[in-house]
Amino acid sequence: MKQARLRFALWRFRRQVMVTKEPVVLISDENLLGTKSETLFASRQQANFEAVARLLDRACSSPHLDCRYVVYVRSREAWRASAYNQSVKKAKHHLDFPSWCAINESLDAPDQIVEALRLVLGDRLDVIAMEDELGSGALLGSAVLSACGLSKEAIAALKTPSRLNVSLPQNAVDLIRVLGQQGLEPKTLKKVADCIKENVHLFDTVAQESSD
Repeated sequence: MKQARLRFALWRFRRQVMVTKEPVVLISDENLLGTKSETLFASRQQANFEAVARLLDRACSSPHLDCRYVVYVRSREAWRASAYNQSVKKAKHHLDFPSWCAINESLDAPDQIVEALRLVLGDRLDVIAMEDELGSGALLGSAVLSACGLSKEAIAALKTPSRLNVSLPQNAVDLIRVLGQQGLEPKTLKKVADCIKENVHLFDTVAQESSD
């Protein structure tokens, strides 16, 4: 059923793209391949990303479409730590970091995904290291915007939007995790986690007072 839903979604996507009058269409989907932060560094032995890439490319293939694919990657250790925090703040689990890393120890799992995509997409796939783009002083996402035809001047003139996915301070992450260990119902824990995220400024204050 999962594959059937994916094929149907791609069929609808293709229909929408084919009828658009815009010269360029930009699609961004972090979880298009079915990977989520809480499983990104888990073993990839049973995953078939080549099949998903073929379905995606087939939906985009047309004499009228010139498709390019861009994947962003980052420092694996920092990425794994971020994935851990993301999954805790969504109340997906209440493991401490070492315990979580023990079952998410595959630091090359993202590279396996990229390799699978490369087999299907070839040189139409661009892999960008976030640190390289940021280190150059460019706006994160510049490679994508450049592929869409924007000039360097146009990209430089863009205003950086405020972050929507705000990182939680460590004391807030720890609170969510400890509450999860107390046996709260998943729905209740999710509500508490959402409340903490909405009031994250309080935890910044606590952290500052503690350091003072």
